[in-house]
Amino acid sequence: MKLLGKISLLILFATSATAHCYDAKNPVVLDFYVSGILDELWSNDYHSALANFVVAETYDPDDPYLKEEIARVYLMLGNPAQGYVKAKEALLLGDKSKDLYLILAQAAAQLGRCSEAGKYFSKAGAAGLNYADIFLTCAKNSGEWKKNIKIVKKILKKYPKNAVVNAVLGELYRNVGDYEKAKKYLFRAISLDDFLNQAYISIINTYIATQNYDSALIMLDKYVKLFPWDEGVKQQYIEKLAVYGKYDRAIELTCEFYKPDTLTIKMTLEKLGYNALGANDYYNGLKVFRKLIEVDDADPIGYYFAGKCYDELWCPESAVVMYRCALDLAPDCDVYTDLALVWARLGEIDSLFESFTESTDLCADSASYWHWMGVAFRAAKIYPLAAHCFEEAMQHSAGPDAAFSLADVRERAGFRSDAIAIIDSLLHSELKDSPTLLNYLGYILADDSVHLDYAESLIALALEKEPDNPAYLDSYGWLLFRRGDIKGALKYIKKAAKLYGDDTEIQLHLGDIYLKLGDIERARHHWWRAVQLDPDNKIAKSRLEQYRDEH
Repeated sequence: MKLLGKISLLILFATSATAHCYDAKNPVVLDFYVSGILDELWSNDYHSALANFVVAETYDPDDPYLKEEIARVYLMLGNPAQGYVKAKEALLLGDKSKDLYLILAQAAAQLGRCSEAGKYFSKAGAAGLNYADIFLTCAKNSGEWKKNIKIVKKILKKYPKNAVVNAVLGELYRNVGDYEKAKKYLFRAISLDDFLNQAYISIINTYIATQNYDSALIMLDKYVKLFPWDEGVKQQYIEKLAVYGKYDRAIELTCEFYKPDTLTIKMTLEKLGYNALGANDYYNGLKVFRKLIEVDDADPIGYYFAGKCYDELWCPESAVVMYRCALDLAPDCDVYTDLALVWARLGEIDSLFESFTESTDLCADSASYWHWMGVAFRAAKIYPLAAHCFEEAMQHSAGPDAAFSLADVRERAGFRSDAIAIIDSLLHSELKDSPTLLNYLGYILADDSVHLDYAESLIALALEKEPDNPAYLDSYGWLLFRRGDIKGALKYIKKAAKLYGDDTEIQLHLGDIYLKLGDIERARHHWWRAVQLDPDNKIAKSRLEQYRDEH
């Protein structure tokens, strides 16, 4: 482009960000200067702009205004140190413009020189007031929050009705935990400028910090109405409503904000639902996923997670309906295993087998599928098939969990030697320090009254790692019982019961200990509690029958 054309464009685009007019004596200098300005205006290409300004400076090294341009571009490139150096050079060469003082204030603030930033900012005058947030930057970089409060308070005395300065002072107070003063200045800021969006956000954060959630939601509601284009805050508003338990309103606003954008509505509802599940809030999670089904009844995700919520809320029949709807839309291995677990808990063995048969071909290569099907069959006490599933899981690289589960079902089926061999092999692997495995093997050996010294060492190691684990305390107590230390056994197992009383095994052990101590009434109490926890427990039933007439 010819020089004349560049000059015309320069005039058309308001020349420079600075207030003065650069008057170059050398046409070569002017050519590079104009090129730098155009790089900024057309494409925000600050690197090219800087290169052009630096070349111009080599031809005219004593012009302060070129140095001011270079300083400003350095700031745009995130290099406040170089910007500060160039701005100081411009100042020494006689540039006293308000723009230069503002550049110096910005550079000093970014470098954490807060007093210096305040000095230059005051010289910039009213032209710099909209940049008062540099003192927030300075406070963050220097850690001198109270010092910056003093600086901004001085500015506010001179310009008491400036909304930005009030907002900055409020934000500074918020960061030092003086929430009452923070609200005072932030509310004054929005009274001066109703569209100062950052002040609203600071007020919202102040209310959240003081746990005044209702007021925070009121301000969020006002913010969303004033700034409907701020999608990030809309999402924050919806999420905060959910956090504070206002799911009905969150669902309502999701559909209102994003209508007719069904995809965004679905994505937002899914996020709300996952957050509810993460917080174990299955009641509100169910609300969200039922709404998701309403929005798109052909999407299996809504049905699946509604099923999980029903399952957790102990509504197994409704869970089955939801899982079946999800499977009708898209067969999925996770849904099949969750459905199988429900059938197992309901004791619907035929339906459990039907789900297993229906899904085997689809999910045969999934280690997770085999593992959870094994869990379902173990819950249904169909131990041979559970063992088969865990073996399949191991063949598909399910890891040590499947091996441990296989040992568990072999032990439950009465094949303790198999269980001992599996656990022993795991303890000779990288899992040698696993407290779960140490306790499991130690308990089996203690229960069989074999290798009691070895069993004690295993359980003691587990307790070293987790001294308050009720299962490990029970195991150690039972080991003492097998050794004949009845009082020691009672001490440990009572502690286990205090930590977790709703365990069938612990209640059984307490019953047997009190029997040994001759306290039949207490023994019967604990056996009866075991039956309440597990109505099918044959040992507890047998004990109650055997000692029914004892006094």
